[in-house]
Amino acid sequence: MVAVAGDVRAADRELLTAIAWQRLADFRVEEALAAARTVTNDSTAAPDLQVAFAAEVLAAADELDEAGSAMAVAIAELTRLGHMPTLAYSLGAQATIEVRRGRLLEAVKLAGEAQALSDGGTASWAGWADAGIAAVEAVAGLEAPCRAHAARALESLGGGDLWTQADGLAAIGLLELGLGNDDAARLALDRAHELLHPVGHPGFIRYAADRIEVLVRLGDQDEALKAIADLDERNQRARLPWATRVLARSEMLISAPEVLDEAYERAIASPVQSAFERARSSLAYGERLRRAGRRVDAREHLRAALETFETLGSSHGRGARSPSCERVDCGYASATTPAAMS
Repeated sequence: MVAVAGDVRAADRELLTAIAWQRLADFRVEEALAAARTVTNDSTAAPDLQVAFAAEVLAAADELDEAGSAMAVAIAELTRLGHMPTLAYSLGAQATIEVRRGRLLEAVKLAGEAQALSDGGTASWAGWADAGIAAVEAVAGLEAPCRAHAARALESLGGGDLWTQADGLAAIGLLELGLGNDDAARLALDRAHELLHPVGHPGFIRYAADRIEVLVRLGDQDEALKAIADLDERNQRARLPWATRVLARSEMLISAPEVLDEAYERAIASPVQSAFERARSSLAYGERLRRAGRRVDAREHLRAALETFETLGSSHGRGARSPSCERVDCGYASATTPAAMS
């Protein structure tokens, strides 16, 4: 176990955040949280990048309120000190946390502040900030800026920063999925999977459910079932409320029409902070209902989902808004029929 008390020297803080990340990647959750909390709870040191890194470990483990509180304190102090390089990354990290807490407007605001610092050349490791900003913009459906920031993230350190590449690819994958560009989404998410799967713990960059959804939409039953089983196996060790919820939604995507309603009830049974994620479940359910020929029922859930996205200021699900989608079966391919998915 990690046990460090009292003042924590800068070198120790850096070591502790490295330990926290590695322990969480290895599913040693309690050890990871102990190391991260030693850094975030240290009131004797000025805030630095290690606080943001430690808060990201807390957020990856779904300790979102704790992570958000730690980052809010750090950002306030960095702003007071005028430490712009660290502030840019910290704002981007906090924006990601706010997305997961279901506060999209606050996340977009924070991402905008991080972008201003990054574009102004005052960010430490600008590619890191760009990846976090792109992730928020993907949720909001801000296509042009998301593509621009993701492209910069992919070029971080001359294209040699694989973690930032994966973060940028995950953002592009979600953006393309929301636009209905399924082939492009799969291309990005498959590459993110190649880079991130060796990490083990699924909570750092949350691409797995997006990849499952696009595999189902494209009718790749074997890969979809394999991806669901893989996420389920990893979550048996990670014990993430987020993963439990998205696994239930993933099971709904492949359920037979006669048990679709029960599968949807399971998908929405767990409390979720994010209205965006609730709307995604409603959108997926509506698209499944439409394909099953239950167009009246489908219209209710599709309308509710799209209205929620609009209220949040997100253009996610834009493909389902198109006139053609009102006339034909859009979205999930025939792999979602009982015969294909059995």
